Amino acid sequence: MGMEYTIKMVEKYGMERVKDIQAMKVDTVHTPPHFYETMIELYNKGNELHIIQYLEKCYDDHVRLQEEIRQKNENLLNSELAPTVLLSS
Repeated sequence: MGMEYTIKMVEKYGMERVKDIQAMKVDTVHTPPHFYETMIELYNKGNELHIIQYLEKCYDDHVRLQEEIRQKNENLLNSELAPTVLLSS
């Protein structure tokens, strides 16, 4: 990210959230069609707040899912029958 943009993001969202966003840039994202359909619908309605809220919900859902996967992998590793394959997103 550009320096000025990063500074504005930190001011608006905080350093921890910006780090999370930057870490996500190496992730592969598989976006379902309904995401794009919803974004087009919200864009056509012209309500920027609804778009922001939808994107924040998607982000929060992603973080929650990643944590669930991490926890399941940790539980599997700590179980008596440690698997050779871990779950992935």
